[in-house]
Amino acid sequence: MPRENRKSKEKSVRLSQTAGVESAQKSKKTVKRNSTSRIVGSLVLVGLMVAAILFMIWLFKSVIDPYLRPPVEIIEVDLNLYQKTPEDDRSRVAYYVVGLLGADGGSNTEAISLVCYDKSKGTLDFLQLPQDTYLGGDNVIKRLDAVWSNPLPLDWCEYYECKRKIDEDEISDGKHTKCGTEITQKSGSPAGDLCTTFNEMLGLPVDEYFMLQQKSLVKLVDLLEGIEVQIDEDMEVGGIKYKKGVQTITGEAALYYCTNIGKGQQGDVERMVRSRRIIAALFNELTALNEDQLTKGSIGAIMNGSTPIRTDMTRENMIKLILSMKDIKPENITAYVMPGQSAKEGETYFSANRDELLTLINTSFRPVGAKLTDQTMKIPQIGTPGDVDLRKQTFAEVVAAD
Repeated sequence: MPRENRKSKEKSVRLSQTAGVESAQKSKKTVKRNSTSRIVGSLVLVGLMVAAILFMIWLFKSVIDPYLRPPVEIIEVDLNLYQKTPEDDRSRVAYYVVGLLGADGGSNTEAISLVCYDKSKGTLDFLQLPQDTYLGGDNVIKRLDAVWSNPLPLDWCEYYECKRKIDEDEISDGKHTKCGTEITQKSGSPAGDLCTTFNEMLGLPVDEYFMLQQKSLVKLVDLLEGIEVQIDEDMEVGGIKYKKGVQTITGEAALYYCTNIGKGQQGDVERMVRSRRIIAALFNELTALNEDQLTKGSIGAIMNGSTPIRTDMTRENMIKLILSMKDIKPENITAYVMPGQSAKEGETYFSANRDELLTLINTSFRPVGAKLTDQTMKIPQIGTPGDVDLRKQTFAEVVAAD
């Protein structure tokens, strides 16, 4: 074979071998790349599967977890956390805070009384407290008439098993000692604070409260087509002139009668005594109505209107309460002014006479349960006690004066 042909053939073989090696090398690289891609793809797929499994576990736990928890009693949150009459005594006695709010409904109160309803004897006793009554001590609010308009914030636990006001001894480092949840603060309740004040200062329970807005009083009297009261001197209210003597007055005149105050604390006491005529007249008119008249007229109209009585009692229960008092005679309804005197503690206040007040409460406002002691009645006393005039008066005397 000629040399040139052999060389050409050898060259072809070499080129073929080189191409084969290169092809094999490329094939190996392709296999390697495909293998790497499969591994990466498998890892991604595994990751997605793990994520999907974790999501399904989370979803399942979210759905089923509430059913796996121990049963928890769901309690409706009530900010009016004050002491009420023990259950066993409620068929025999009840206590109510009754008052008149300021002109805009949110300012200082105009009048406040504690009423004790002795259901066994069929009697009502009113304890009227001057607006300047000194609360003192550690109280942020020093004067009774400012309690409603300055509700104190509540320390609160938001944990689902708690959801309640937390007492100071249950708090450590800003957390609830029971569950470790950080304490938050809620806006307080004016009514709750007012009723709690009676709990703490006088040591008496409060079952319900009735705070009349001024427009509520006006509307209520007008719905009753006026009330008859004794006018001590000629007066003019709302363009209507009233002569001295027994007169039928409008709601506007009744409001004037309850809010027109003389000078100083004595003026407030005289106003409280005078307002008994309005209270007695309203009581007589309301207890003379039947259930249908109360429901469709006076109470129903007030509670369905724009200025309802502020209360924690339903309209139906209010009507039942009034009907339960129909047979209480005027001579069995007695009003007292809280015993005390003017005194100074930086400012001028009305200070309770503790000894006289304790005697009055145990005699007329504690028909059921243990008598109060000096320790259970916490209202402070400042200044030197003077002569006491309870201004005791029955509704029969008020009516007789008419």
